[in-house]
Amino acid sequence: MELSKRYVRDEKMVSRRIGPEMILVPVHRDVGDLDNVYSLNETASFIWSHLDGKKTLEQVRDLLLQEYDTDQGKAEDDLRRYIGQLLEIRGIREIES
Repeated sequence: MELSKRYVRDEKMVSRRIGPEMILVPVHRDVGDLDNVYSLNETASFIWSHLDGKKTLEQVRDLLLQEYDTDQGKAEDDLRRYIGQLLEIRGIREIES
């Protein structure tokens, strides 16, 4: 996964913050699919909140490094893992350059 890519949250995924976690609910035909609710931990919630279609993954990684006491390798590993999971559940989509 290239860090120069940009992603945006899919409009068919509704998110709500509950404490430190973010809850994602897919919406189909204007109805929430409560059988497929996803819970994001603090790091994944942070990443989710910065996927605005404007920031590259490299910029999101740099924000992770500023926010958390971690090294670049761990930040990139977490970022790649969470992006992969969000793509798998169709919570985000890539923005073409």
